[in-house]
Amino acid sequence: DGIYNALSMSPNARYAATSVFVGPFINILDFDTGETLQVEVTGPDFSQSGNTDSLVTRVDAVAFDYSSQKIIFDFAICLPTASVPCFTADSVEYWSIGIYDLRREAFEYPFPSQSSDFDVGFPRFASNSNRFFVYDRLDWSEFDELQSTISTIHQYDVDSGDDLMIANADPGNF
Repeated sequence: DGIYNALSMSPNARYAATSVFVGPFINILDFDTGETLQVEVTGPDFSQSGNTDSLVTRVDAVAFDYSSQKIIFDFAICLPTASVPCFTADSVEYWSIGIYDLRREAFEYPFPSQSSDFDVGFPRFASNSNRFFVYDRLDWSEFDELQSTISTIHQYDVDSGDDLMIANADPGNF
């Protein structure tokens, strides 16, 4: 149901993962068994703020790690306000990153307390390790002053949580 947004094949050619244009789902096809698993991306736990509903509106990029056991993805999450509820035409969204572990059937969210001033996306694991991934980051915090975003590329260490800017992607800054 819906138009596919992204497709990724696992390095061992056992799995394919897809995201669709609308909805918080990743579809995982297991070529060995012929079964398809649909997992719902719910995002970080916001229950402390009183919200127990999933605020994820859609999943975009999907990519496997080198072991074919983890899928890294980006997703849009709604930011509800008093005047604009989620899932309406005027609702505010920002992008974040998640990791789905096929063995444990569990999600990890590297940025659970991420500010809505930042969009992070297009993640990819290192080709020989699932300890590191790179991603794009858009900083909207100074948009009113600069009339543009600050675009950077980062390397994230899953084990330590260290986040290193490795490139400034803004025009003229290479």
